[in-house]
Amino acid sequence: DAIQCIKLVKKHGVCVPFQSCDRVLDQLMKLNSPAVVAWDFYLEILGCGYPPKLYNFNVLMNKFCKEGTVKEAHLVFDEMSRSGLRPTAVSYNTLINGYCKWGSLDEGFRLKRVMESRLVPDVFTYSALINGLCRGGRMDDANQVFDEMCSKGLVPNDVIFTTLINGSCKNGEVSLAMEMYERMLMKGVKPDLIMYNTLINVLCKSGILNDARKLIDEMSTKGLKADKFTYTTLIDGCCMEGNLDAALEIRQRMMREGIEPDNVAYT
Repeated sequence: DAIQCIKLVKKHGVCVPFQSCDRVLDQLMKLNSPAVVAWDFYLEILGCGYPPKLYNFNVLMNKFCKEGTVKEAHLVFDEMSRSGLRPTAVSYNTLINGYCKWGSLDEGFRLKRVMESRLVPDVFTYSALINGLCRGGRMDDANQVFDEMCSKGLVPNDVIFTTLINGSCKNGEVSLAMEMYERMLMKGVKPDLIMYNTLINVLCKSGILNDARKLIDEMSTKGLKADKFTYTTLIDGCCMEGNLDAALEIRQRMMREGIEPDNVAYT
């Protein structure tokens, strides 16, 4: 309807009310309507002389990427340049993240190389690439990208460390996960409960119960409280090793902290 209104205004030679266009475009970008609706409207008003804005292009790219239509997002990216705007790091990162999220890693890396000829990739660039590699189980490549990022003086954030540790855990690479955890602590990044539970889970499954119990004690020193999942995981690990006394001891500690065991803990 909005597009038809613009066409009617143009047809009758009336000046397009750009302030109204701003409001309509903003609503189209925020609503759950398909990205193509907002994009078609934006193209229509651009054709009427509406001044192109970098923010709008970035938001539309992100909307397409969330829908998984990354090729359309790339069309928006190309139109941005044709409109006389220079893509920023946010523009590149949005598209790189879209490609990596939906499995087009080669295209993500190609775009990074294009970005490097004009801008300096930042932590978010590397985070998108690392996440994509970890999703694909390519942990060696992910760690190489991580090392490259660090060599450029960039400081990895908690998201990157969590991604790498989760990826290592899923691959059963316990030593690599713990090594990354130590590097995380050295960088001053604080682990959260989810991180601890992930590590405790993989340690228990690998039969390294002493290290798992040390992590629970470490959590307390950092002001984090173990939850039902933490204790249930440790109880399960003890039971798998046949150490019922240790399992009962952990269960008692769990109850002392006011956490009621569920059916999983009892079985």
